[in-house]
Amino acid sequence: SAEAYDMALEALKLKPWHFEVYPVLIMICLRHEDIGQALYWARQALPVHRPTEGNSRRRKAWVDRALDLAAQQWEDAERETQEQQQTCSGSLASDLESGDMWQ
Repeated sequence: SAEAYDMALEALKLKPWHFEVYPVLIMICLRHEDIGQALYWARQALPVHRPTEGNSRRRKAWVDRALDLAAQQWEDAERETQEQQQTCSGSLASDLESGDMWQ
């Protein structure tokens, strides 16, 4: 369903390394006979583990990309938290100076 597809996309947005979402997206696309989109998600998915050198490189590249995305999300969240803390601190200091504190 469209709702399941949207939820899976939201899961990927929150956790791009969530390898279990890709098969769900593939199955939803296949159910709707959207082969092109199913192939797109299949190419994005974590490669199946096979003890071949080429496959190992592709899996490692996928994991490296997932780790990079996770690190970027962490940095973005840290930056946003610091900005919010500065905003709150600045607002509190301003209220204290103006005597405009709610009691």
